[in-house]
Amino acid sequence: MSASALDFIPDFLNKGFGLFLGLFKIVFYITVFLVIVLLILGNIGGNNDNLRITIENYMSDATGYSAQIGTLNNFKFFPTIVLDFDDLTFEDPAKENAQVATVSSVDVRMNFISTIFGHGRIKGLAVEGVSVAKDVVSTKPITIEYARIVDTDETSETAQIAVLGKIGSDALKASVGVSAEGTGDSRSYGVADTQRPISASLGDIAFSAVMNGGGVTDISLRDILVQQGDQVLASGLLDIAGVYGGYQVSGDVKFGQSSQVKPQVKIASGGAISGDVVFPQVNPSEVAALGAIATQVQQRIALKQKQPAAKGIDLSALNVDLTVDMQKIILSGDTSVGAQKIAVSVKDGAANVVAKKGSFADGVTNLNLELKPLSPAKEGDLTPHDLTIDFDVDDLSVAQLMRANGQSTNMIVNLDGDAVLGAKITDWKQLPAKLNGQVVFVTQDGQFQSRWLNVWGDGLTSLILPSIKPSEEARLNCAIVDNRIENGIAKFQTLYMDGQHVRIVGEGNYDMVADQLKMRIKPDAKGLQIGNLSAAVKIRGPLSKPSIKPDAVDVGKKAAGMLLGSINPAFLALGQTNLAEVAGITEGEASLDLCPALMELPAGNKATSYAKKATQAQ
Repeated sequence: MSASALDFIPDFLNKGFGLFLGLFKIVFYITVFLVIVLLILGNIGGNNDNLRITIENYMSDATGYSAQIGTLNNFKFFPTIVLDFDDLTFEDPAKENAQVATVSSVDVRMNFISTIFGHGRIKGLAVEGVSVAKDVVSTKPITIEYARIVDTDETSETAQIAVLGKIGSDALKASVGVSAEGTGDSRSYGVADTQRPISASLGDIAFSAVMNGGGVTDISLRDILVQQGDQVLASGLLDIAGVYGGYQVSGDVKFGQSSQVKPQVKIASGGAISGDVVFPQVNPSEVAALGAIATQVQQRIALKQKQPAAKGIDLSALNVDLTVDMQKIILSGDTSVGAQKIAVSVKDGAANVVAKKGSFADGVTNLNLELKPLSPAKEGDLTPHDLTIDFDVDDLSVAQLMRANGQSTNMIVNLDGDAVLGAKITDWKQLPAKLNGQVVFVTQDGQFQSRWLNVWGDGLTSLILPSIKPSEEARLNCAIVDNRIENGIAKFQTLYMDGQHVRIVGEGNYDMVADQLKMRIKPDAKGLQIGNLSAAVKIRGPLSKPSIKPDAVDVGKKAAGMLLGSINPAFLALGQTNLAEVAGITEGEASLDLCPALMELPAGNKATSYAKKATQAQ
């Protein structure tokens, strides 16, 4: 070994020792500093007025109300953070210091070191006698009897945070499972641990689940159960995972008796929602029922809105790109009535809903709905929106639809339908009164039992076909229903049915706003003595349950005139029949046959063809 190498060793040792000594000094000074800080923190606290005023000021700034503490029992930082006081009140300076909330007692204890390092260990929690006036948090008064840690067995590794109170007249209960460790004064509870049961109930609506995951970005809910009384409304699991730029929500939830949903949705940090919502099986009525329960919960909580609810339609805050895949639609039991895949897009205040080549009751459906914002007439006015709906269904089986609803039938009736609707609205409530457009249904070559004429009750068949038994099979040659809608009034431009025993024509309208049907139908026998047909039938009242009775007006002398007024003149141009032939109808007879003209329409959706040609002929 050379001399230079030997000289290097003591030099290296000297420098290394100096570095070690320097690090030791730094650690020593930091340790001494921390000890001094902790000693100071340990001696800070108590129950003096300065501390009380400091806490009151902090609460006042945080809530916007003037806070006053009756008695400050203790306030400490180290080794345990302690906040213990009685008789807390909040007053509203804007309302002459009216009292808006009171709290009988608060005692919160947390480990200082655990809090600093974010471990979330709680040593004690007891809040009692909370009373919040209405129109502060909720439009209803809120009372909390207690919110505290319930720990009845110090040898157990679990406990719970329990809340008991009321919102308005509805009882409120909630609990969150926590882990427990230690005994006596060293016992603490972890609210961020995994596998914690949670439950909440408001009145007769209850929710429970097991929460996994220790943070906000990754939460898993297992064994979800939503009930109203003894009725199970929903069950399943949901996962919320933090991903780049937002959250991914996935799950498998069953609701109602037969519906199931599997979301795969991303919620971006900016609020954009995208992905797929898959319904392996869905009953629309069960979706509506679940929505009604959600509305009930909102109404019971009745949170006070910080700002008045926005008037009119405003989708500008939404950014949605979703595919809703309803793989099996059911109405009753387990019988599928169809499937639909719907693309939903909302951006820049405009919405578009598209469903192409869906299936429903053996028919093929297409839907295109657009909602576009327009410029308001003047600044400050509500934004008008242009709504357009284009829908058609080809070869829908009425029998399949009825069987899907649990009804047995041998009916053979297939419908083609076409609807082109539009409205300019500033609020959804305006839609019934602003709706315009045309809805057409046609059918031909069918068969049904006479009893199916009893759409609204048992009286219709006996009035139209008094000599025909309800169970008797009848052939349906064709039928046409053409509704022209103007400002919410649907007028029957054409109402026509040609069957084996009777031909029926009608006139009337339906008021969508008032829910009032006014219809008058005129039957004409085809080779049968079926009673006095000079009296037409009047149908009046709500669409769901109108009254049915003979028309007191002698319409026998007006049969031809009524028939003329009930058939869309534009349709007459489609076949060989003309107005001169119609005018030749004798009293008591309706010899007009529109079925051949219907058959002459192009193959495919007859309703669409009829609607287009009838519009062109006007």
